[in-house]
Amino acid sequence: MPDYNIGNSRARYRTPGDIRLPRGMRLVSFDNGVVDVEMQSNGMRFAVLPFGKGNGAMLRRLCVGGSRLEDSTWAGSCHVIEHMDFRTLDWLSFGGMNKNASTCKNYIEHQANLLLDPAVGHVQKELQFQVDTMNGINIKALLPQDIRLEIQNVWDERNFNAQSGSAYRTMVMKCEEMLLPRVWGPQAWCKPTIGDQGSLAHIKTQEDLMNLHLMMRAPQRTALVLAGAVDVNQTLKLFSDVFAGVQRNTSPLLRDLPPSLTPCNIGRVSANVTTNAGTRYISVAGFRPAYSALSAVAEVMQHLVGALGAQPAVKQHGVECVSMYCNPNSHAGVYAIVAKVTMAGNEHAAMVEAQHAIEEHIMAP
Repeated sequence: MPDYNIGNSRARYRTPGDIRLPRGMRLVSFDNGVVDVEMQSNGMRFAVLPFGKGNGAMLRRLCVGGSRLEDSTWAGSCHVIEHMDFRTLDWLSFGGMNKNASTCKNYIEHQANLLLDPAVGHVQKELQFQVDTMNGINIKALLPQDIRLEIQNVWDERNFNAQSGSAYRTMVMKCEEMLLPRVWGPQAWCKPTIGDQGSLAHIKTQEDLMNLHLMMRAPQRTALVLAGAVDVNQTLKLFSDVFAGVQRNTSPLLRDLPPSLTPCNIGRVSANVTTNAGTRYISVAGFRPAYSALSAVAEVMQHLVGALGAQPAVKQHGVECVSMYCNPNSHAGVYAIVAKVTMAGNEHAAMVEAQHAIEEHIMAP
């Protein structure tokens, strides 16, 4: 029987030796008490941040993928299965817990702010909800009329997002629609996560939803994050007891997982992802605080459209397929230049040379 009494603001974890890993869990990293572990049976990752005081905690479950896994036939399907997770819930049984979910191009996310007191039952209820949705149990309980109504709710979000005051959001989405196909490939769905009425019409039955659920979500691409005044060892033991029965998903993806292009280190190489032998993608992020979001996008777009694709000075450094990405969750003026780097000799030297070429011939002008 799992022990849900994980609240403890007095425990201190100063070294990795203080962590008691349950059987089947592997320590990935330890940093000042923050623990990242992997469940080896299904590949699921868990991060515990033992911060704060009181009796509350924040839980997030993120499944890497999101709408960048979609094609035009199944556009909007990630957003739909996120909605379907909640369609059959008895909200009153969650006892006032603050719950929500979201879908973006990079991941599908569940969020919950909950009380740690076992007598309240938030932890028990939320973890069971997470197991059920990972196994598709909520989807299996849906009737055809439930599916039709929830797809209509998804489509209604499109009209809400198009209301006055969303000019910045619209600009970012248009920018993504123009640029992301150059990085993710021509078959990728690069428009808003809502999809369109033609693609949503393909989703009709529980079987459709379960097939999409298995294609879009898997434990080995899932991370559960818990932050609060918790005992790390007790929390890891609870996670082991609750999620050990979730099976690794071997279903093929709808399409290969493209690289994430979210800028993270301003002015430095922020990511490089192997795509095939001898090839990397490089992302160099920049920040122009003097510009608004619109002028920053316009300026970089001008460089891209006007010269970058054909500049010999860039290609000589092994840099190809140059694009610009603007992260909608970043502050105004943040952007990233993304390019493919062909390896020739030492990988580190090639990446440094590529970064220098991007900064000198693309960002500096």
